Amino acid sequence: MLQLRQEYIAASLEVPASMSHWDKVMDFIADQAEVILSDQSTIYKLRLACEEVFSNIMRETSDEQQEGREVSLWVTLFVMTESNPPMMVVRIEDNGPPFDPELSEDKNVNMEQPLSERKLGGLGLFLVQQSAYAAEYYYQGGRNTYCLSFKL
Repeated sequence: MLQLRQEYIAASLEVPASMSHWDKVMDFIADQAEVILSDQSTIYKLRLACEEVFSNIMRETSDEQQEGREVSLWVTLFVMTESNPPMMVVRIEDNGPPFDPELSEDKNVNMEQPLSERKLGGLGLFLVQQSAYAAEYYYQGGRNTYCLSFKL
């Protein structure tokens, strides 16, 4: 589990984990990234990784939401200037059923393989791993927690 020396929390957001809040969450991430990060390539990678995590959360909690169970999404951005290297960490949490995307395992995707020959799944998590400096998952206190780290 990533040990956050919380130098400071840059921003946080709590919304229902539903597609109707997709733009609000992604705009929140983009706005904060523009303030904290200076490199447009890193901002793009951060957005790509967050979109993949959010889409997985929406997919994995859809049954609960259809049954009327409220699933919430918490997004917190931390800035750690004293870490080596300095980092921005996006912590994404939901109170849906445990879902371990196995981020700790290297996802090997043959990018040369034709799409029609690829098995379904895995490409999005591969992109998360390739985009973030570090990507971790853990389940604690009734919440799925994803920590995505990006160099400042």
